[in-house]
Amino acid sequence: MRLAGNVKITDYLEKTLLQNNDSVVSLYSAHGEDFLSVLNPHLKPGLRYKISTENVLQIYVGGMFRDTLTIVLREPPHELRIHNNTLVLERFKTLLRQLCKRVDPSQDENPPAIPRVIENIRNVPQDLTVLKLSNIKMDCLPQSLARLHNVVHLEVVNCNLIKIPVFIGDLPKLRVLVLAHNKLGAQENWDFLSRPHMRQNLVVLNLQDNEVFSFCIVFVNKLLNMI
Repeated sequence: MRLAGNVKITDYLEKTLLQNNDSVVSLYSAHGEDFLSVLNPHLKPGLRYKISTENVLQIYVGGMFRDTLTIVLREPPHELRIHNNTLVLERFKTLLRQLCKRVDPSQDENPPAIPRVIENIRNVPQDLTVLKLSNIKMDCLPQSLARLHNVVHLEVVNCNLIKIPVFIGDLPKLRVLVLAHNKLGAQENWDFLSRPHMRQNLVVLNLQDNEVFSFCIVFVNKLLNMI
């Protein structure tokens, strides 16, 4: 499938604009993997992004930008905003989500039983900028992560989390927070979202496949306070 329109691409970690012009976006498969490419007069070879649940952090139409499809990627840390007719964008979004589900690595309903192992991490380098945890059974993040003052990208995926400690909101450089495929919901008060650093720096918050429907009013209020 191909889609033409104005395409704006930014690096959300470096806060730099990479392009903002009319382009053609297309989806294709190669060697068993799915990709999205962006072709325009200035980038003849085209920018290419892998499409998978692991690499696509967010896909949505509308929001603050009408008639716009927003795609947020993990690697590279780019945000794409594609402007076109809403109906066309919705079809493109549906296809993207289907491709993600086709290679979803997080559907394992029984992650390895490694309870509390994370609590033993005492010597994590304080200059760590990216931390990714997955398939570890734990109710809450350990206090030892509070010292990661340089972390920019934090992922905790498919770990059975039921709450997020307030200190996560005090990580001064955190810009990407991925908490997909957990059990966050009724037991979480979301106070960490109201912390000053969260309101100033957070760019990506991924809560895919949680229980957020059970307290959507409280959650929306927290998000509105961040704007």
